[in-house]
Amino acid sequence: MKLKRKVFVFMLALTIAVSGVGTSMMAEAKCTGWTEYKAGKSYCDDSDGCGAFWLQDTKKYKSYQERYCDKNNKQKREKRTTYIKLGCCNK
Repeated sequence: MKLKRKVFVFMLALTIAVSGVGTSMMAEAKCTGWTEYKAGKSYCDDSDGCGAFWLQDTKKYKSYQERYCDKNNKQKREKRTTYIKLGCCNK
């Protein structure tokens, strides 16, 4: 009798865990990947080290990106601004 109870409790816990994961995955919106629609000019950033012993400045540019997400059966456009590293600046 105790074995049946343990199996029942285990199966119940497993069912709750799996259904919780499935529900949270369904709640997330389906989105496209980020695409760049505008790029700023590259520049050297002296606050972010690069190369051997981080002695060189890092070459970066500002990237303006967008993606589309399906939320509540509607397309929503999301935007973000991020900085892309291109490598090290030459001195």
